[in-house]
Amino acid sequence: MNRAPWYWILVAAAPGCLLAQPLDKATSSDDSTSMAGAGASGKGNSHAGAPSDGGADGSSGAPGSGDKTEPFLGTWTAVSGTLTLTCSGIDPSNTDVTGERTWEQGTTTDLIQPSFEGDCEFTANVSGLTATALGGQTCTETGTDSTSGDSFTQQLKFDSYEFVVSSDGGSASETFSGTDTYTDTTRNVTLTCSFDETASFTM
Repeated sequence: MNRAPWYWILVAAAPGCLLAQPLDKATSSDDSTSMAGAGASGKGNSHAGAPSDGGADGSSGAPGSGDKTEPFLGTWTAVSGTLTLTCSGIDPSNTDVTGERTWEQGTTTDLIQPSFEGDCEFTANVSGLTATALGGQTCTETGTDSTSGDSFTQQLKFDSYEFVVSSDGGSASETFSGTDTYTDTTRNVTLTCSFDETASFTM
């Protein structure tokens, strides 16, 4: 399963000791094509960040608008960028952005990333060369950490997201921010962090 390296979990490695590690070191509760979760996960549920009535300015939020979505469609590869995770009591963690973003035409929104960060459906509407995510989208992950053996639940909530394509269509910038609430259900420990990312992509 494709996972982008910024997608962090916070692991209770020992009582009173919280460490951060990439999610690709964790084992999902479902390693096929679905994963439980009440968020924007395309696994089991669709996405909790349900589309609002209408989207960004200049966008109807309806399907069939292939002309304005065309600059976004396809797979974009990260060439640079930084993801910063900030948690109370832990030094901020900076991670290089790698991986891909794949945009497809949506059905109830202009665009959808069917496997955003590996596990979530992520929706956006288009105005000009900017795709803006619908507000309040979440992504919930459950599984078992392969290092500690603890069960966890992690919820990402996105406060803002933009994907802006250059005028020549060959590159794009991505910015987003939000909160990550990680719960080690074995140890009954919860930690809430903030994250923000700025990255560049090429088609």
